[in-house]
Amino acid sequence: MDPFKKSKSEPEENLIDSEVLEATELMDGALDEETGLVSGEVSEIAKDSASENKAQGQGKKGDDDTSNATKEKKALTDLSDRLALRDRLLATAPQESAMRKEVKHELLKKKESLERDVKKYKHNYALLSEAVAQLRLVVKQLQDLAHASYEALKEVWLKVVHRFA
Repeated sequence: MDPFKKSKSEPEENLIDSEVLEATELMDGALDEETGLVSGEVSEIAKDSASENKAQGQGKKGDDDTSNATKEKKALTDLSDRLALRDRLLATAPQESAMRKEVKHELLKKKESLERDVKKYKHNYALLSEAVAQLRLVVKQLQDLAHASYEALKEVWLKVVHRFA
């Protein structure tokens, strides 16, 4: 005997179509909100468990020591890649005069942009304050550029032209 099967002795519910429609619309709205909340959590959990399953499938242990070691190894490779990129940029760096021109050009572009922002943010004091502070920083960088040695110029060139902090 199937407990989910309707028995013939139960009377069928006679609901008006408009009442059924309203009830389903109310339920759909509430369900959409709950589904959105739950789906975000479920997707994060699914990603975590998938990576764990992959690691176990490859025969790796799930110990915390092993995962920390792999994270440190990845951080070291990221750092070494970053240092390699930095060395490659410095190896292909232009001569000092061309490097100064590039940095000066980028800083002057930024200065002009910030000066426009200062005029635009006349009545928004928070944005105006931030724009003025950035403008002062750019002006200071331009002053430092005039007196920078070649080694200091390389660092400024990496930061300004290549945005390599």
